[in-house]
Amino acid sequence: MAVDALYSNEHAGMLAPAIDGCLGHSADARVLIATPLRDKATEAMLEEFPGLMQSRGMGLLVSGDEFGYEDWEVNGERARVHTWWGIWGRE
Repeated sequence: MAVDALYSNEHAGMLAPAIDGCLGHSADARVLIATPLRDKATEAMLEEFPGLMQSRGMGLLVSGDEFGYEDWEVNGERARVHTWWGIWGRE
C-alpha cells in the first residue's frame, strides 16, 4: 500500500520501480495506491503514473475517488480534498 506518495515531480518515476521490485509475482499480488489531488502538480504526477506502471507489466484493476478533509485547518476550516485510488496487479 502506498498513500500520499506522489508529492514531488520525481516521485512517480521512483514509485513505479519500487513497486515493481517489492510486489510479488503471483497472479493474485496487488498494490493499492492512493494519492490526494491537491493541485495541478499532483494531478500531473498521477497522469504520468499509469504509463510507468504499465511499462513494468502492471495493469490497473479497479480505481475510484474518495472525498475527505485535510488534517490541518486553513482560516479555521479543514479543506476538502479529492483522493484518487487504484489497485494494480501484474499482467
